[in-house]
This record gives sequence, C-alpha cells and structure tokens, in this order.
Amino acid sequence: MKKSFLIMLILFVLTLVNCTKNDKITDVDLDIKEKMFTGQVNYVYRNYRKYVGKSIRLEGLMLSNKFFDIYDEEFYTVVRLKPDCCGENDVGFRVEWTKDETKTYPNDEAWVEAIGTLRVDSNGIYLDLISLKELNRRGARYVRH
Repeated sequence: MKKSFLIMLILFVLTLVNCTKNDKITDVDLDIKEKMFTGQVNYVYRNYRKYVGKSIRLEGLMLSNKFFDIYDEEFYTVVRLKPDCCGENDVGFRVEWTKDETKTYPNDEAWVEAIGTLRVDSNGIYLDLISLKELNRRGARYVRH
C-alpha cells in the first residue's frame, strides 16, 4: 500500500514538473485552425480594426518574396494555398520580427507555427512576431474554406 502511494506521488510530481516546462504559448486572442483557415484569415482582413493589437496563431508554409520573385522589398509570409480558377492563391499573413531584428526566418516552404500581434503599416496588415517555430508535422498545404 505504501509502495503504491509512493509511486503515485512520484508520478504526480513528475506530471507537475513537465507541465511547468511547456514553452508553448496557449493564450492567444485568435487561433486560426486548418478547417476554416481561409474564412478566418479573410474575416481578419475585412475586420482588421477589431484585431489590431490582438494576438493571432496560425500554421502554414513559410514563404519569402524571393519565392515569388516579383517584389522589390524583402518580406516573409505564413500562408496556405487555395486552388483558384487560374491556379492557386496564397492565404495568410505577412510576418515580421520588429522587436528583435536579429531573429531569422525558416527556409521557404518550411512548415511553421507563427504567433504574433496584428499591426498595420504602410504596406497593410501583418503579424508582429512573438514566436515562430518550424514544425515537423505538416498540416494541409491546400485549403478550401
């Protein structure tokens, strides 16, 4: 009986220790999920004033303007692709490290989780990054909704 209690107590303590070591940011204002990715992103664009200053999390492909090779300024986006009548469009947000410009961006087409605060500048809306992590598990590259 004492041995079982001791084992249960050790497991309980180990569970608590592991919970406190979790560095995942869970408290965001909007968590954009795969199922309604396009709809949620479009809603933020249409109603961006409601979301300026709010934190947003999404997963998607890391793409730079070098990937598209049509822009003068360098910028990065986290997107998913949406089939369209004439090919495919990317749906997502421009992302930027504004507080720490020494931070780097993953390679094009890496699958990432981005967490940032929605901001507006002369180029439109973007996520001012809080966290940008490359993930091993990839979600759906193409989304419809």
